[in-house]
Amino acid sequence: MSSKIFIALGLFITTIAASAQFTKYRQFGIKAGMNISNVYTNAQNYTTKDVVGGTVSLSYDRVRARIFTFGSELNIIQRGYNNEVELTDDFGNMTSVVSLKNRFNYFTMPVKLGIQLGNAIYVFGSASVVPGMIISAFEEIPIVDQAGNLIGIDKQDATSNTTQFDLATQLEAGIGITRKNTKFYVSGAKQDSFINMWNTPSSTFNIKNTGFIVSTGIKWEFGKGLLR
Repeated sequence: MSSKIFIALGLFITTIAASAQFTKYRQFGIKAGMNISNVYTNAQNYTTKDVVGGTVSLSYDRVRARIFTFGSELNIIQRGYNNEVELTDDFGNMTSVVSLKNRFNYFTMPVKLGIQLGNAIYVFGSASVVPGMIISAFEEIPIVDQAGNLIGIDKQDATSNTTQFDLATQLEAGIGITRKNTKFYVSGAKQDSFINMWNTPSSTFNIKNTGFIVSTGIKWEFGKGLLR
């Protein structure tokens, strides 16, 4: 766990350093929100439902000509889905349907290119490549009797069964207001992964995360002299 934190921080700092000559305007920020998450899969008759998780972020952006932006974020984000499972008795007869939770916690670090227009009231948008790294995961396993009746649900650690690294794309748009050197904003982002979430052959069971992130945040803008 501690090594993953150091890796994530190292990548974030490297991105800041790589953008150091982009321009003189810099924006540091924090944001928080929720991720409405689900999956898409090649499995037949695999029914899933959306789940809501949280996300918190540190952000850093460079602004060129007051329009073009380049930056990154360091996020902790909760992903997951609920899947519907049919329970059966010893003769194969269906007795009920139960919804089971699958939850995944990730470090992610979007690398963003975008634009922002306006000042007192402004709009912005960006496109990102989003590498990620698993922190922890769990899944629920139903416990049934011989008659197929649900008698309990076992929550199991699934971190070792999860693909350790992820890669996704993200499109984000938002609107905000500026007060002196402080920017307040709200945004929405669509994120889609193209890496199998579970550590299984993709031809057998290929399941990928998709989600819509709603966030609110604050940025502080600095001119020449800070991380120049």
